[in-house]
Amino acid sequence: MIRRNRVWTCVIAICLMMAVFGFMSETQRFAMPSAQAEEQRELLSIQMTARPSELVEPGDVMLSFAIENTSDVDALNVYLSSSDGLLSEPFGRIAAGETQNFNRQHSVSAEELDEGEITYILSHDDPFNPEGKVNYTIHTGIRRSDSLPQAEFTRQFSSRCARIGDTLTVTYRIRNTGNVALNNLRVQDSLGDFTGRVERLEVGESRTLISRATITEETVSSAILDYKTDTSDEIHTFTLEDAPIRIARPGMEVQFSAGYSAFSGSIADVVLLMINTGNVDYRDVCIMDDIYGGVIADSLVVPAGGDPVEVSHAYPVRGEEGFRWRVTGVTESGERIDFVTDDAALLPMTSAEGALLTITASTDTPRIRRSGDVDITVRIANEGGTDARDVLLYETNTGALRRYEIIPADGAVERSFPFRVIDDSAYNFTLSYTDENGQEHSASAATVSVSITPDGVLPEGATPGFIEFTGSSIKIGGSSTFAVLLIAGIVVLLVLIIMLLIASRRARIEKQLRIAAEKQRRKEEMGKTNRFTPVRAPKNKTKGRN
Repeated sequence: MIRRNRVWTCVIAICLMMAVFGFMSETQRFAMPSAQAEEQRELLSIQMTARPSELVEPGDVMLSFAIENTSDVDALNVYLSSSDGLLSEPFGRIAAGETQNFNRQHSVSAEELDEGEITYILSHDDPFNPEGKVNYTIHTGIRRSDSLPQAEFTRQFSSRCARIGDTLTVTYRIRNTGNVALNNLRVQDSLGDFTGRVERLEVGESRTLISRATITEETVSSAILDYKTDTSDEIHTFTLEDAPIRIARPGMEVQFSAGYSAFSGSIADVVLLMINTGNVDYRDVCIMDDIYGGVIADSLVVPAGGDPVEVSHAYPVRGEEGFRWRVTGVTESGERIDFVTDDAALLPMTSAEGALLTITASTDTPRIRRSGDVDITVRIANEGGTDARDVLLYETNTGALRRYEIIPADGAVERSFPFRVIDDSAYNFTLSYTDENGQEHSASAATVSVSITPDGVLPEGATPGFIEFTGSSIKIGGSSTFAVLLIAGIVVLLVLIIMLLIASRRARIEKQLRIAAEKQRRKEEMGKTNRFTPVRAPKNKTKGRN
């Protein structure tokens, strides 16, 4: 009986142990998903920043949000709410791996500014608990700063140079560069007794004011800006430096003339000289031919107080004619100029003399070291008042060198001619020509001499391979060295002749021996061919009959 009770006791104990173990296993099985769900509940990474991050007093800031779903589960029913619950904005769904960036304006309260923090709450459905929510508390700092009322004040003129009576435009620009709003802004300027007002200028905001003033004898811009702030009744002042306006007094003198070219009587040179006598520059000056048309020059600048500006143009002579140019441009003060010069007449060329040619010849190498090429330059000038025609240039020994159809009055030609100098030489240049009446004339140049001396220069066209030696010259035939060399040469020549004769005799003997040997060889061959062995005839053996 006792033994049976022990058995039942063991069975009951075993059952109890199995039940306890099963309960513990079941409890552990159901607890693991909860832990896993708790780890995966926060799906989003959120950042919030405020601009500006400092305020002097409660006001508006711009909040920037960056929300990134860093999980592989979509965030559903997403809401953004302010900490006081007054603002609630739905976003719907943020898919897995998706990022959303957006800005929202926020009015910072006094409590938030005192605490130095702005708080928002972001929430979405719990993906592991259909009835649960996942909430995120977002913070960003906001700091109270000291009031710094600052303004940027600039001024710009339509021109710093103007004439008396002109209207000048002045542009004023005000920009709030501080951290508080500006109130009751006022701009005053002595130029034109200008006063401009702006009621309010927020941080970063700018405003432009425009003034138009009439220029008087003494014109100076003295601009002052004053303003207040919401936090103080103090008047802040910003003063610009005085800017005087230069009174424009333009003035220009011109000289216009025409005359014959110094190089040709058939060309007319027309010259315009512009002198700026005022205190302003002339810009974009354009010069045009008012008679024949066309632009002579453009984009010129005639500076005030600078050097005169000269413009010239060459025309072919067409007889008795005049020239007239038009000048346009604008001054530094904006005044436009447009005037026509006086006519410049080209008078006919008069001269008491007809064509008169002169000729000169020269060389840079009158002394040369040896024979070679020498350049001689010939210049022909017409010093008369009419053209010279059919001009023929020649050198006495060489002949005709060049022909010119015409050499105009006051004209000149110059040309270099190469000559081959072998010995001391003299060159004479002469020319012949006819004047306008058909009369023939001639002219000659001074003789040009070229000599060959040891102290001369090295000419062009030297013989290739020429080598210069220095030292004293001697007569070779009169020296003992020459006699010795001559005797030695004769001895060598005799030896060579004797050796040549001996060699010739030996060659002849060798040739005779070769011929004799050849004959002997041929005889032996002929003897072998004719040699034979005689054969005896057989005897007839007959038998007698008995």
